Amino acid sequence: MSARDVVWRSAVTLTVALALLGTVRAMPLAVFAASSFALATVGAMLGLAFRPDLPGVRHPILGGALILLLPGLYPGLAELVGPAAPGVVTVLVLTSPWLAARIVRWSRGRLLPTETQVAASAPPEEALRRQWEESTRLLELASTPRERMLAVDVRAQILDDLLRQTHGVLPGYVWASVPGPDGRGRTGRGT
Repeated sequence: MSARDVVWRSAVTLTVALALLGTVRAMPLAVFAASSFALATVGAMLGLAFRPDLPGVRHPILGGALILLLPGLYPGLAELVGPAAPGVVTVLVLTSPWLAARIVRWSRGRLLPTETQVAASAPPEEALRRQWEESTRLLELASTPRERMLAVDVRAQILDDLLRQTHGVLPGYVWASVPGPDGRGRTGRGT
């Protein structure tokens, strides 16, 4: 789990704890317990009913219960943080790892068909250079370990082709294309 995920989960846990505290303070305990039980039960039943339709969800019953229970905590959050409550909820939703990964994927540029045709009709050494540059870009944009591994696998195949084509001598752009932590290439020269 990445540090970003840990920070986000910690922020959500703290927010839910504050909302729970505020909700218990805002309404009688019996009313809170009864409404929470009712919401969680309906959510769990929905999760159970839709479990076959949600193969990607690990715990649909618990998830369904939480989805209906969490909005019931909003009044307590609003009592504690006041008018900032909608902003807090919006920030937590927009920074969730699931949604952030999708936003990043949607914002990435797609390779246009004309660019694909140009790369395919280029000479072999130019095509490999373009593939290497594109794989470098994909590696830099990878947000999950799976995406990084796919980019690394593609780069390994490109390196094999380059080694075959150049008889074991890699071109300079291979070494200069991966910036180090200081923004310079691995060879120590600026890119």
